[in-house]
Amino acid sequence: MSDSITLSPKHGVNPTMPICFFCGKEKGEIALLGKLPGDAEAPRHMWIPGDYVPCDECQKKFSTGITLMEVDDAPMFDNQPPITGKHYPTGRVVVIKEEAVRRIFTEDTANDIIKHRKAFLDKESMNMIFK
Repeated sequence: MSDSITLSPKHGVNPTMPICFFCGKEKGEIALLGKLPGDAEAPRHMWIPGDYVPCDECQKKFSTGITLMEVDDAPMFDNQPPITGKHYPTGRVVVIKEEAVRRIFTEDTANDIIKHRKAFLDKESMNMIFK
């Protein structure tokens, strides 16, 4: 991997403003994309594939409890990388209290979720819990 950016002949460093995968708001950053396929101009705002780091506002919400994130075993759109293993986030996220985790899940599962402060749930499980 090179440490340089291949500049776009038309657009130079070709900047964009990354958006949060979870809420779609600007993250307050600038990404320098350089030359894109077809020497396309970078969109003004875009989600950077693989950037599942929440914005400050989402991170603040996630830190208030236990984050349950819906995932699928297939990408939701072209070129979506997994968040981990074969888990592709759908964008559906809820934050619940520890007490709710203990009521919903078995003791061992609840302890593990609470320890990690988050869990990935398939669509069926998410729908069963949050109709």
